[in-house]
Amino acid sequence: MSIESLREAVIRKAQKEAERIIEEAKRRAEEIIRNAEKRYELRVKRRREELISKITNEENMKYIRKVMELNIKMTTLKNEILNEVLKGIEERLRASNTNTRRESLRALLREVLGSGILPPNTKVTIRVVKQDMDLIKELIKEEGIIAIVSKIETLSDDYIGGLIIETEDGSIAVDNTYKTRLEKLKPEITKVLQEKVLGT
Repeated sequence: MSIESLREAVIRKAQKEAERIIEEAKRRAEEIIRNAEKRYELRVKRRREELISKITNEENMKYIRKVMELNIKMTTLKNEILNEVLKGIEERLRASNTNTRRESLRALLREVLGSGILPPNTKVTIRVVKQDMDLIKELIKEEGIIAIVSKIETLSDDYIGGLIIETEDGSIAVDNTYKTRLEKLKPEITKVLQEKVLGT
């Protein structure tokens, strides 16, 4: 083989090797680019998901805050209405005329005495607000229970009206005052408010 042939063979081999190296470099470069694009797309996707999650969480928190604010406002409104209703009832009870108060006291007195809570012929103390003191004295006579009433005492005006009957030994006390009856009515009034006024 001549030197010229040998030189051409070496050049061809070198060209083939160079082409192979270039092809390998291109392939590696394309692979690096593809991997970089995938990593970039993945980062973009993760960032987008993070942003969406953050926005969603922020919106959820705003919504929850709004719901809580509305619940607080509704509760406040409900309490204001309830207090206004109770205040109105209390004012009407305080302003009721003598005859209405007398008949109310009579009904409350009979309710306690007829309930069977107090043992028969037990001596009792009756407590009423100052405004009803004369009325209860008259009613005790009218109802024929002078023998069992040992004392009549005055209640604070906070009780509005009605009466408390307590056995002489203090073992049994029945609170039949307007204040206590109003307290017992609160859940019922609240329920009616929710159903009729607030529509809940």
